[in-house]
Parts: sequence; structure tokens; C-alpha cells
Amino acid sequence: KNAIQYAHDNIRRFAEAQRDSITEFETELRPGLYTGQRLLPVSCAGCYVPGGRYAHIASALMTITTARAAGVPHVIACAPPRGSSGIAPEVLYTMQLAGADTILTMGGVQACAAMAFGLFDTPPADILVGPGNAFVAEAKRQLFGPVGIDMVAGPTDSLILADSSADPYLVALDLAGQAEHGLTSPVWLVTNDTALARSVGDRMPAACAEIGGDNGETAMRAWEAMGEIILCENREEMAQEADRIAPEHLHVQCRDL
Repeated sequence: KNAIQYAHDNIRRFAEAQRDSITEFETELRPGLYTGQRLLPVSCAGCYVPGGRYAHIASALMTITTARAAGVPHVIACAPPRGSSGIAPEVLYTMQLAGADTILTMGGVQACAAMAFGLFDTPPADILVGPGNAFVAEAKRQLFGPVGIDMVAGPTDSLILADSSADPYLVALDLAGQAEHGLTSPVWLVTNDTALARSVGDRMPAACAEIGGDNGETAMRAWEAMGEIILCENREEMAQEADRIAPEHLHVQCRDL
């Protein structure tokens, strides 16, 4: 709980600072011609929190907390049940802490539809936010228009920029931890150090095995199919490769890069 509270406070403070950086104004462009900008939060936000394989606490914090900081009057949160026990307790706690007004035990396409059109006495959402699998992404894409969305998210990925100062064991674990998301999750190591590249490549089977079970097997299969180690001549080329790939997640494990 302390860790969740700590993260919530940090996200809320950043979102409030971001909100306050966008100011309202009015200016007279010509005599009698006034233009300006007003900040109006949407009336209702629908926040989707995945929960099929893991308890996505961060997704609840990043969506619900941000909506609250923006001043959204009504926030709906949806998460799928974990078997017959309902929403994962840690996710449910996070949703309440972040300030959700309505919490629905529902996942997938039906959750997106329920938030977009309104279910029971909940108002229809003006915007749908939050990550999900391919079905959730497609549902948000089809609903876009009558309702706003944050983005159509693709498979998650990660790129690590690392030089000779990086720990190959930790680099391998970071790659495996992202690869376990699914067979369509690409990961990259971009480095200018040959010894590190070889060491990380040799350690990947053990790093995936350390995850264990089906997730470890998924990580290894994803690494074999989608993993890549890119060896560069210098740090400038490393930065260029990171710009070319433009990953969702970027880890910088370098000295003074």
C-alpha cells in the first residue's frame, strides 16, 4: 500500500503541474476581434485496466489519477475478474485510492462498450483511456468518433541502450521482463560493447527461465522470434538507432549518455 500511495502521489503531482502549465487566455487580435483558450475537462472518462494475466496497478494509477487531476467530474474504471474472485484486490484498492466513482468488474470489448454507451446508471464516457490486448485496441478503434480515445496501442516493446558500464545480468532480466508480455512483443539491446552484447545473448535463456512457468516460456519464444541485439560503432550511432526504432519503452543503462 505504501508503494501504491507513493506512486499515486507522484503521478498526481505531475498531472497537476502539467494541467497548470496550460493556461487560459484571451487576446484581442483586431479591434473587436477576440480569441482565447479555455480549459474544460470532459464530463466522464472511462479508464480500462487490464487484468487477464497480471494485476496492472500502474494502469489504474496512470489513467484514474490523471483524470481526477484534470478535473473530470465522473470517472469510470473497468477491470476483468480474476477467476471467480472478482477484480484483483490490489487493483481494486488502487482504483479507489485514485478516485474512481464507478468500478465495473468487466473486461475486454464489452467493457469498452459499457463505458462508451453507459451501463445501468453510469453516464456514457466522453473518452476511453488505458491499455489492453488486441481486442480492446480494436474496440477502441471502432468506438472512436462518438467517443474519444487516447490512442490505438500496438504490442508493447522495449529498447535498452547500454554500454560497458551496464550489468549484463540486469539487462537480460529487463529484456526478458518485457518479452514475457507476449509473442508479439519485440525487444532490442543497442550497445557499442561487444562483450556486453555476447554476455547478454548468452544470459537470455537463463533470464527467461528465471521468470518460470508459461510466462518464462513465452519470454523465450518472444526473444527468439522478436529479440534483437544491435551492435553499434559509437554512442552517436546508438542514439540514432533508438530514434529510428522509437520504442514505447526506452531504458538508458549508460554512463553519461
